[in-house]
Amino acid sequence: MGNKKEIRILTEDEIDELIGKCEYDDTRDLMRILRESGCRVSEVLNLKVKDVEFADGCAVMTVNGKTGTRAVPVCATAPVLKRYIAGKGNDENLFRYY
Repeated sequence: MGNKKEIRILTEDEIDELIGKCEYDDTRDLMRILRESGCRVSEVLNLKVKDVEFADGCAVMTVNGKTGTRAVPVCATAPVLKRYIAGKGNDENLFRYY
C-alpha cells in the first residue's frame, strides 16, 4: 500500500468546538464561511466585494484557486458576507489579513 496517511475528517461537533474557541469575531466568521463553502483559506481571504453577489437570501462567491475560477453558493453565512461588504468599494478585500 505504500506510505498513505489516514485522513481524519473533523465531525460537526469538533468543528463547532473549534469555531467556539476562536478569540476574534472575524476569525469565527471566516471559519464559518470556510465550513459552509468548502473553499481554501486563500480563496476566501482573496475575495473582493465584486466577487460576491446576493440573491434569494443567499450569496454566490466567485473564487479563484488552484483549479481555476468557480462559483460557490452559501446561504447560512450570506448575512456575514453582507456585513463585511458594507461600506467597502468593489475592489476592496472582504477580509483584512496580515
